[in-house]
Amino acid sequence: MLTAKQVGEILNQVGQIPGAAGLDYLTQNAAIVCSGDGDNSLTLEASSFNDIMSTNVLGPALIMKHMHPHLTKSFRPVIANLTSGLASIPKDFGARSTSYSISKAALNMLTYKQAKTCPEMIVVAVHPAWIKTDMGTDKAPLEPGHVASEMIQLLQNVTLSDSGKFMRYDGADVI
Repeated sequence: MLTAKQVGEILNQVGQIPGAAGLDYLTQNAAIVCSGDGDNSLTLEASSFNDIMSTNVLGPALIMKHMHPHLTKSFRPVIANLTSGLASIPKDFGARSTSYSISKAALNMLTYKQAKTCPEMIVVAVHPAWIKTDMGTDKAPLEPGHVASEMIQLLQNVTLSDSGKFMRYDGADVI
């Protein structure tokens, strides 16, 4: 596992690739679910909870921190933090995937805070829906290519007034 300092050094090198033009888009889509996530809040395990929070929340926070100087060079910087509908309280998905759901709710708040801290940047939390991936399984109804295409269109069209929002890959707001 890398230290925070090592991650910062790597990200600084990556951020220099676009040069003076800066980084236009930062899409943060890494996430994990652990077997110790538990089915509900009484069965979750501390080590799994910490791993999930570290990857799904702290990771995007640190990446944004280190990429910020490169994003500020862009004419229109857009940051997309990929979240989940499982983070929605009104949608009531029940007790399942507790740690993962909590981490994505925290990522939504991080997105809001990043939007307020960086008002010149467009920062959105995007729910990609249930997709056929390793995490989503082959039971998911949507193909990755379809969602990626829609999400690219969304990110090309979001504005500063969208910053801080929790939205679906197709632009619909998520509550």
